[in-house]
Amino acid sequence: LDLEKIDSGMMPVEMENIEVSKLLQDCRDAAEDITGERVFAVEIEENNDLYIYADENLVRKALLKVLLFASDRISRTSRTSRTSRTNYTGQQAKVIMAAQSFEKDSVVISIAIDKFDISDEELDALFRRFKFAGNDEGGQSSLLGLYVCKTFVELCVGSASINRDKHGGLVFNLKFQPSMWIFVLGSRNRS
Repeated sequence: LDLEKIDSGMMPVEMENIEVSKLLQDCRDAAEDITGERVFAVEIEENNDLYIYADENLVRKALLKVLLFASDRISRTSRTSRTSRTNYTGQQAKVIMAAQSFEKDSVVISIAIDKFDISDEELDALFRRFKFAGNDEGGQSSLLGLYVCKTFVELCVGSASINRDKHGGLVFNLKFQPSMWIFVLGSRNRS
């Protein structure tokens, strides 16, 4: 249904100020309720009330699509691994959500997936529409949800990217406009 709305240009976008820490907590809880897994952790930049200006419904859906993708990949890895949901250090695999502001220019919500095994070909295709990636059973699984995620972020005048981290994991970065009214209040407090 979301893809049909995107294709038709009929996806409503209602921009508003959104408290990031509450949004991340809500998304973590929703993903854990859906998956029945407790692999998600949330970290928020200390002493910083972060707000973004975006469509809360679209941002929530985008974050959930990444979290569910991460949970699915962790589950697949654990089914084929003798360590059962543990990485090679013996620790439980984790998905960490963090938010950080960059010089009042943007707020980036990062979702880091610990020890994520993916080929370069799959990595390059993650946000492409109708691109498929092999799964551990030898079949095909659609990555359409990540294409929709990126589209939702772009509808909110943001951007989405994926990078490898230095520890062999993946980091999804969703970049949004900061809330404008925070700057007005902040400049008043300085005078």
